[in-house]
Amino acid sequence: MFVSRYNANGTLDLGYGSAGASGIDFGYGNELATALALQPDGKLVVGGTTRNGVARYFSLVRLTATGTIDVTFGSLGLRLTSLGGNSAASGISSLLLQPDGSIVAVGYSVDPGAAGWSYLAMARFLSNGGPDISFGFNSAVRQVPI
Repeated sequence: MFVSRYNANGTLDLGYGSAGASGIDFGYGNELATALALQPDGKLVVGGTTRNGVARYFSLVRLTATGTIDVTFGSLGLRLTSLGGNSAASGISSLLLQPDGSIVAVGYSVDPGAAGWSYLAMARFLSNGGPDISFGFNSAVRQVPI
């Protein structure tokens, strides 16, 4: 995943990340950023999907206001969540920051055991990137097939 920041005049902000961009590597070489949410403190939460072999996971990373990975979030700044086992596919489409700092991630989950049905999937994470176990079932909810 790569995230860039631009100045108001459309030029690359060379003071952000490394020469204007932040590279994010979950270690699998197959990541895609699909959602962004800017926190009031200037930190940026990036959501998407990460593929590890046949499985695809909800993936989250938080960047500091200067574009470096915020290592206080998740596991050294990164968070992977499986919503359907080791052969399922899931990904984040949208992020919502809640007033208490928690993060709601909404996306999809494909269950290969249910004839490949796709589900609306939601998960909530604490402000530190940990799962919010008070939300749904084990911090994740899969709802009606779509």
